Amino acid sequence: MRPSSKKAKGSRLEREWAELLRGYGLDKIARRMPLSGAFDTPSMKADIFTSLPIHFEVKNQESWSPLEYWKQANGVCGARTPVVVMSRNREQIYVFLLGSDFLRILQSSMIGGYMGKPKLPKPEKPKKLGKEDTAWQGKFSKYAMAHRKCKENSK
Repeated sequence: MRPSSKKAKGSRLEREWAELLRGYGLDKIARRMPLSGAFDTPSMKADIFTSLPIHFEVKNQESWSPLEYWKQANGVCGARTPVVVMSRNREQIYVFLLGSDFLRILQSSMIGGYMGKPKLPKPEKPKKLGKEDTAWQGKFSKYAMAHRKCKENSK
């Protein structure tokens, strides 16, 4: 598989996971983080930009090393809970996290009224993010265009 195909495969799972978070109503702003890991702040090193107190490390590879992925996420997660989301060809999505973190999440859901099997509605098909939602991204972003305009005016 070519390197660009590997990157596309990883990006595809990142987009799918963000859509699931939005579709289940867990986070309305969840989206794939462009250039994940390229920034200095812990919230910007995650593969998914989210308001949840979770640092998502997303891996879509044929060979798995979940403990190594978790250590990678734990090293940059800051105060967030490190969670690894994994998949590979023709497999479902799996989640790997520390047992104590799982129990804490489960305990929080019990306090919030969880009794037995959750009665979650089937996730809605998430709406595609529009230009206003992703305006800060890319060379045609509001920021980039304003920056170019400012440069042109200063000449």
